Amino acid sequence: MEGKGWFIIYGVLVLVVVYLFITQQSLNANIKQLQADVTQLKSANQATPQAETTESASPDATPSPDLATAKGRDAKRKSDVLALNAALAQYHTEKGSYPKTLQELVPDYLTELPKDPDSPKYTYRYQRVGNGYRLTCYIEENDYPDDRNSDGKQDHIFTITEKTTR
Repeated sequence: MEGKGWFIIYGVLVLVVVYLFITQQSLNANIKQLQADVTQLKSANQATPQAETTESASPDATPSPDLATAKGRDAKRKSDVLALNAALAQYHTEKGSYPKTLQELVPDYLTELPKDPDSPKYTYRYQRVGNGYRLTCYIEENDYPDDRNSDGKQDHIFTITEKTTR
């Protein structure tokens, strides 16, 4: 092979190595952020059961005011899906793959599976896709910013898609 051919091959190899390095750095940053989110959610979950016990002790307890509005229910849905996403990332970090079902996250990664505020009408969906997964939930509000941001569509579905290169 002439000198130009080797030069092109080496150039392509350098680009591949740089791409892999950048991808690895990005994945490491995402994992660290997810681990921080999991730690924050675990500390929040430890405080939540006490508040629920207090509310349910009173016979005429009413739902949280936030859940009375579409905006509040949508915020809870997004929070729940982000908690599931963080638990899935931690599961993947420890086991090297994603679970077949969300139930496998309980009790090691979540104390219980979150439920949609309008369950059973709406549910959180988890689907393994190749080496990754897709998490979705229904969004009630029109023009909810994260509706379009998650998948580029304004379709009342909030989606988190995770793809791994393993």
